[in-house]
Amino acid sequence: MVMLPSGLHENIDDGEDLARFLCQSSYFNSKSVKPAAFLPYHGETSVFRHGLKPVKELWRLGSDLASSGRNLHGVAIIKASDVRKAGLDVVAAEPPPRHAALCEWPSHDDPAIQKARQLDIAIALASAAGEPILKKS
Repeated sequence: MVMLPSGLHENIDDGEDLARFLCQSSYFNSKSVKPAAFLPYHGETSVFRHGLKPVKELWRLGSDLASSGRNLHGVAIIKASDVRKAGLDVVAAEPPPRHAALCEWPSHDDPAIQKARQLDIAIALASAAGEPILKKS
């Protein structure tokens, strides 16, 4: 197995927790993560290989991301198995440390069909994430 600079294995196990940092207030409300939080940007969705514990380390990872000019509002946690059940894959994408990408989003010649297919997957991921964990000020 290939080890990454972070010390993690290159292969991501289905049981791994993935953190999607919520840097836009439009990505969530107090009860749920919105599908928009998971939609791809340039064909991928950025996540970090980390669950809720230890929470201090999770917020440090998010704060490092926020230091690039983004606001950190909270985080959505999903399992790698949720990603694969939805028809995507998740691959290690370091640097930065612990970074991974949700990939293999459907594409189509018709932009409306592509958007609808991607939205269906984002809905499944948002549903798997459940309630967001909001950062306390």
